[in-house]
Amino acid sequence: MKITWFERDKITGSTSKMTLRAIAVKNLSSMINKALLNEDIDFAKTCADAIERILGSMLIEIGEIKRQLEEISVENNKQQ
Repeated sequence: MKITWFERDKITGSTSKMTLRAIAVKNLSSMINKALLNEDIDFAKTCADAIERILGSMLIEIGEIKRQLEEISVENNKQQ
């Protein structure tokens, strides 16, 4: 399977955005733990809501990457 540089950059760009989102989720998880230790339930809930939104956007991005890879695979199969 051959992937052109343009396709690879498109996929890699999406992946790097996901890496940043994963770091944000990790940081928000730590913030939830600290908030719970300080009994700040409202802030912990706000962080949990933010994690939920981030994970939702990551799932959408993963679906898009899978679609792109499928298109590339189909295109490569046609060329062979």
